[in-house]
Amino acid sequence: MNNNDNEYMVELTDRIRSRDSNAVAEFFAITYQKQFEIAYKQLGDYQLAKEVLQEIYIYAIRNMDSLTDPKLLSQWLNQINCRLCFKYRLQDRDYMTIEGSQFRFGQIAELPLSEAQAIMLRYCSNFHIGETAKIMECSKADVKRYTANGLNRLKKIMQQ
Repeated sequence: MNNNDNEYMVELTDRIRSRDSNAVAEFFAITYQKQFEIAYKQLGDYQLAKEVLQEIYIYAIRNMDSLTDPKLLSQWLNQINCRLCFKYRLQDRDYMTIEGSQFRFGQIAELPLSEAQAIMLRYCSNFHIGETAKIMECSKADVKRYTANGLNRLKKIMQQ
């Protein structure tokens, strides 16, 4: 994302915060395709992905004031998406197996957001490191670090 994109996101965020309905429509128009794609890839269900998409924007618009850095609007939206998909996955099962160990979803949810997101995308949605990095809008090295740190935290939790 270049400086013009960052400036645009700041301006768009300000307009949404001031309850500009045109800004909300613009926000949806420029982001919904990517958010739907992320949700669909994680859930594998078209209708469920549409439901998540609606919840993403309801949550984002209601909580826009909590976004501390408007330049991170896109990443924030991705995090909301992953958390909502995570919530929907909780409805289907209570645990998942990662590298031979079983972890409860509640344990994963207690991890720092970046670590939980990396683990869910890598092990629950079966995304490769490159795909995960693209969704999280970070480097492949960051994904590897978040995943390793999250797995280490989970293993420590299991030992307690």
